This record gives sequence, C-alpha cells and structure tokens, in this order.
Amino acid sequence: MWEPAPTPTNFPLPSVSFQRFPFMSRKFSVKVVGQPTLGDVPLMRSSEMYLILAEAYAKTTGGDLNARTTLFSLVTRRDPNAVVSTNIGQALIEEIYLNRRVELWGEGFRWLDLKRLNLPLDRTPAAFPNFVPLTSSGTVSIPAGDPKWQFLIPRAEMEANKSLEGQQNP
Repeated sequence: MWEPAPTPTNFPLPSVSFQRFPFMSRKFSVKVVGQPTLGDVPLMRSSEMYLILAEAYAKTTGGDLNARTTLFSLVTRRDPNAVVSTNIGQALIEEIYLNRRVELWGEGFRWLDLKRLNLPLDRTPAAFPNFVPLTSSGTVSIPAGDPKWQFLIPRAEMEANKSLEGQQNP
C-alpha cells in the first residue's frame, strides 16, 4: 500500500511534474498499459463489511469468538502468517478499530468513525510526532462533540428553504 523509498523503477509517475516522497500511497493506483493512473474508488468493499460485522460481534454479549473469527477472515488475506486474535472485550474492539484505520486508510472513514464514536481528533505532536498540519489554521485537535464536527448547511439551501431561517449549524 505504501512505497517506503519510491524510485522511477518501483513507483512510476504520470508526468515529470510529480514528485516522489517516502511512503507514497499506492492504494488508489491502477496499472494502465503504458502509464500509471488513478482509479475509481469503490463505494463499499468486502473488507469494510467484514470490519462492520467484527465490530458488531465484538459489541454483542458473548460475541468475542465470532468477532475474532470474522477479523481473522480479513487479516489473513492481507497477511498469510496472521494468527487469530486472543483479545477480548474492549481490547478486541480497539484491535478492530486499528484494522479499520489501516484497511480503510485514505477513504474518509476515520472522520466518520470519530464522529460516530464521539471521539476527539488528536493530531498533536505528542500523539503524532511526524504530523504536519495541512490547514492554515494549524488545527490538530478537536474535542468530541465540538461544533466543528458539523457541516454548515449550504447557503443556497438556506436561501431556498425558508423553514431553515436561523437554523444554521453552529
């Protein structure tokens, strides 16, 4: 999924104007005869369904065995040497969340998971020493439940729907 040391041989780029950096992503690349290109992003993959099922089992009383088996069905496809997890309870749930982060990396699930689980965003240097904020505001930490987790209602919708007058998200 990542190329630790990209070179023209192991990581060809679509044009000379692109630059290579350590640990570039291969996740969305599709090989095309003659040149690399970006591919379509599927809306739902089977791995997402396995992870949803594993999480549901792990949060069900007595579901640890089914959760571990379901998780193993996924991770063994990525790593033939993987072993069935021995975790139970919250440790198993955290293992499933870690696998969600790795498997669904770059697909926008992390934001939805943080919002769904009412967790804070923490990209502070203490949590991620190599993180460089990409926003001009430098926002690297947002508490759970903060209004920044809500999208604004588009202005055109506010103007077209008088029932929304004064109802903008904070």
